[in-house]
Amino acid sequence: VGQVSIARFTNNRGLEAVGNNNFQRTQESGNAIYSTNNNNTAGVKGKALELSKADLSESLVNLMVFQRAFEANAKSITTSDELLSTLINLKR
Repeated sequence: VGQVSIARFTNNRGLEAVGNNNFQRTQESGNAIYSTNNNNTAGVKGKALELSKADLSESLVNLMVFQRAFEANAKSITTSDELLSTLINLKR
């Protein structure tokens, strides 16, 4: 039976993103510290779900703000169109 080896770093923020959710070691991250679940320092939990780190209430508030901004922009375009139509009709 195989085992999954987990790599930890002293400074996770020092890792360099290389795409597709992959990272590589840098001087800032330090060397990898490999371990398996045998020593209970790291492991993989089967049949477990990771919770979202997004704040739902903050996301909904942002959505409402963006919706209001969109509505305001749409209204300004409509008003500008009506103003131009009126000016064109006055010239005739």
